[in-house]
Amino acid sequence: MSRAPYAGNVEIFKARTSKIFAWICWAVAVFGVVVALVAAGPRSLPGTTPLLFVAFLGWLLFWRPVVVVRDSGVALENPFRTIDVPWDAWCRLIPAMPSRW
Repeated sequence: MSRAPYAGNVEIFKARTSKIFAWICWAVAVFGVVVALVAAGPRSLPGTTPLLFVAFLGWLLFWRPVVVVRDSGVALENPFRTIDVPWDAWCRLIPAMPSRW
C-alpha cells in the first residue's frame, strides 16, 4: 500500500498470508476465465461474472485491510470501516491490563 494518503510518520502493517489468499483468488478467477474462453469462446464472457466477483472479493477482503500506526494513534482499516484509536486511549488501557512481566 502506498504511503501517499498518510501524512507524518507512518508505519503500515499487513498480514503476509492475506496477500497469498488474494493472489489465490485472482489466480482462480483468471484460470476460470481462460478455461471458459477456450471451451466456449468469447460468448462465454458473461458467464464469467461470478469469477470476476471472486477476484474482487479477494482484493476487498484480503488485500485492503491494514493496520496504520501514526503519530496520532493506531488506525485499523478494513473494507467496511476505519477505527482510529488515539494514543491517549492506549495509555489509559494499558495500566488497566494485568501483566505477568
